[in-house]
Amino acid sequence: MDDVLVRALRSTATIVTCLSVAAVACVDLSYLSEGGELTDAGNASQDSASLPDVTTGGSDTGSDATLSPEDGGADADATPPNLLTNGDFEFGCAAWGAAFGSVQASSTARSGAGSCKFCMGSNWEAFFEQTVKMPVAANETYVAEVWTQGAMSPSDLTDAGFYGEMLYVTSLNTSKDSPSLTPASATWQRLTALVKTTAASDAVTVSYRLQQQQPAKQSGGVVCILVDDASLRRMP
Repeated sequence: MDDVLVRALRSTATIVTCLSVAAVACVDLSYLSEGGELTDAGNASQDSASLPDVTTGGSDTGSDATLSPEDGGADADATPPNLLTNGDFEFGCAAWGAAFGSVQASSTARSGAGSCKFCMGSNWEAFFEQTVKMPVAANETYVAEVWTQGAMSPSDLTDAGFYGEMLYVTSLNTSKDSPSLTPASATWQRLTALVKTTAASDAVTVSYRLQQQQPAKQSGGVVCILVDDASLRRMP
């Protein structure tokens, strides 16, 4: 009787042991040694399919990725680039031309380390300008800006017969100037001009102009103005 009971118990233990081993074999417990969490393997392929491909050293180009302006991303608030060369006059008056006047680098600046001193002769008008060669289409809008300050006192400018200053922006036969002749100031002031092109061309010119009364007065007709921070921008 005892032998029969012992044999029965041994058979039962063997069956329990086999069931336990089989249960362990059906569960992957390797995540425990890696500190991971148990996930639903049935959804793994679906989740992976919705993720963008990532390569070593690459960047995420998915629909949610954002790029800085340096990376080429669009920035709705970005200022259009300045099309002028040496618009800040950190290289003196380089890239600018003068007619009926002369130019000289100056260390008096609105920003940076330098500006350009533009002096007109005894002619009634003098030109200080730069032409930018580039493809220009019809119906494009260009905005020009320049900051100026008298290089001599207001009384000396008056004695020299100074009448006023004006900013022009032109393309082919289309031109636009600042609203009116502006007296030079003892402090920096801004002049702007805007033009919308009417035809295709290959250049846009920014022209800063000085005018004086004739005949010139006692100072010999010398009118000198400092020019700084000039820009020409094509608006979106």
